Amino acid sequence: MANDEVSTATVSVEELQKTLNSLKEDLKRREKLCSDWKAKFLSKKTELSKIMAKQKAVQGKGTAAAATMDPENEEKILAEKEKKIQMLKQKLMEYKKQFSALKDRKAAAQQKAAARKAAGQSKALNIRLATKTKSPTASSKAATKKRIPDAKDREPKLDKKTQNPKTAASADGTKTEKPIQQKPSEKKENGMKVGMKVSTIDGRRGIIRFLGKLHCARGIWVGMELFSGTGSNSGVVKGKKYFDCMPKKGIMVKLEKIKNPKTVEKVDEDGVEEIEL
Repeated sequence: MANDEVSTATVSVEELQKTLNSLKEDLKRREKLCSDWKAKFLSKKTELSKIMAKQKAVQGKGTAAAATMDPENEEKILAEKEKKIQMLKQKLMEYKKQFSALKDRKAAAQQKAAARKAAGQSKALNIRLATKTKSPTASSKAATKKRIPDAKDREPKLDKKTQNPKTAASADGTKTEKPIQQKPSEKKENGMKVGMKVSTIDGRRGIIRFLGKLHCARGIWVGMELFSGTGSNSGVVKGKKYFDCMPKKGIMVKLEKIKNPKTVEKVDEDGVEEIEL
């Protein structure tokens, strides 16, 4: 069921990408149309300046021949020029309105594309988080009823020759290693346990997937799966797998680098501290 939801989410993201590409093409076409309108506007503006220059020249000539010109003819010429000027002004206003409308359409198309992309990403993220936080199956419930191993059993057994954890040989001769499976109630250190949501001193937040000793370092270490940001591994440290998580979402830090769980009671998966009412 979870795989189906993830596949539908990826399909929806691909569809959103296609619509985004089509919107980009439409936006380019509208930008070209806007540039054409701008060129027309500039040409009309030059025409208007030429007409105004001619008008000034005619007015200069008219002042020289004002004594001989008939007053009625002069009024007619001035009225015609006024009409032409008004028509050109109206066209100029129309071009300005069309230009502003194209700008508004472009901004609206960009906002829609950004909103659709964000919605697709949040939907895919919610589906991935839902698959992680689903209730355990019957087989996992039965596995929790088994005997909880002691601390000695959980420590990795070292080979005397290589001083590395022992690995199981597969059928083709290559050595494979399974991650250390820890249950939420298996270990506790300073009030922390596997499955608890915590944050580090430098502000990175996530869920504890491993709590214990490493084969390559001293002290108690905490393996975290981050809610956001980029980690350094996927649960593998120096060739040994300690927990499972997505690539570049896991970190392994010392116990002292984790904040006191009393100060961070609950942290949701978006990295925001929740307050109990």
